[in-house]
Amino acid sequence: MKRRHWMEFEDEGWFPSSLRDLLTDYLSFSFTKLPIYDPVVAHVQRLVESSENGKVVDLCSGGSGPWPRILRRLPADCPISLTLTDIYPNVERFERVRVEAGRRIDYRTEPIDARSVPADLSGARTLFAGFHHLRPRDARAVLADAANNRCPIGIFEFTDRSVVNVVATLVAPLLPLVSVPFIRPWSGKRILWGLVLPVVPLVVAWDFLASTMRSYRADEMLEMAPRDMEEEYSFEAGEIRSLFGLVKLTYLLGLPRAKDEKPGSCDRSDGAQPADPRRSGRYPVAS
Repeated sequence: MKRRHWMEFEDEGWFPSSLRDLLTDYLSFSFTKLPIYDPVVAHVQRLVESSENGKVVDLCSGGSGPWPRILRRLPADCPISLTLTDIYPNVERFERVRVEAGRRIDYRTEPIDARSVPADLSGARTLFAGFHHLRPRDARAVLADAANNRCPIGIFEFTDRSVVNVVATLVAPLLPLVSVPFIRPWSGKRILWGLVLPVVPLVVAWDFLASTMRSYRADEMLEMAPRDMEEEYSFEAGEIRSLFGLVKLTYLLGLPRAKDEKPGSCDRSDGAQPADPRRSGRYPVAS
């Protein structure tokens, strides 16, 4: 199935911020309650341990993504200082998860462009369910910016271009409908746009279909990795099954090499099948 960069409401500047926040509230709630990203916690730990003082900058955070759940599953001795960012930050949700996480989370209220992260936001970078929002040129810019600044980076996606996901669009509106009574805090806007006039469920259904068509395969992610950083940076990618095998997670990890590490020496530790036997080093950039 060929990749198509269909429009997503969430990405559009004209889309009302109040509706976008309801949408990212729902996504954050879902990622926190469901064990979708649990299988990549070990990869997240690798990123944390390879970063300076455990600093992590989450890009394209939406309403916080799966981070509240991941923080609970990281080992107690894994120090982490997390900052949430987005081009359209859901500040109210950011503040709520910061308080609930015992203030282990910080956030930025201003828009942050994942293609050019401010110098004062140092540390490892993560993107959960955000990479497919980027066109190939912008996706390469995100990876290049991390590599040029020697920042570890982890890309984690739960959508993939498959017939199963396209069919799942038919039931996608039911999930936000069912979730409305359980998302806190309660709000009249959520009840109005989530139940009475089910705009949010319909937007979720379309954006899920568009996300499916926009998704990158693991080998496509590798092809976008910077080709001139072989001596200093390694990339690896793969796929892991999640949610009882119903969801295929695709990931890409980029890690600065140690001074004595040779190209091609980045070993896998999760037992997952690599997307490409080269696994690290230089990959041709797709045109």
